[in-house]
Amino acid sequence: IYFTINIMTKFGETHNFSGKDFINNLEECLGRQFDGIIGNSTKPAQKVLDSYSEQKSDFVHIDPTDPFWENRALDLSDVLDSNTMIARHDPKKIATIIQKIIHPD
Repeated sequence: IYFTINIMTKFGETHNFSGKDFINNLEECLGRQFDGIIGNSTKPAQKVLDSYSEQKSDFVHIDPTDPFWENRALDLSDVLDSNTMIARHDPKKIATIIQKIIHPD
């Protein structure tokens, strides 16, 4: 099972969550560990961050040096769609990562 971590938090639901927090909560619900995680490494533009800040939302930070990730495949790269004022995953970038997971060549 692979999971793509959110780019931004949502106030009242995931406020102050790190990437690790997302995974801990989901794995607790699943009753098992994820095999791999797809995470975003690139912060949105400052004006996008400012817009989210008004809604008390923050960028989801993922610390790849945390031992938490040792038993999970962590694919941390730029998966941000930078062509919009909304912090969203770029479907083409995500598709490329999934292709590499399925067909590692």
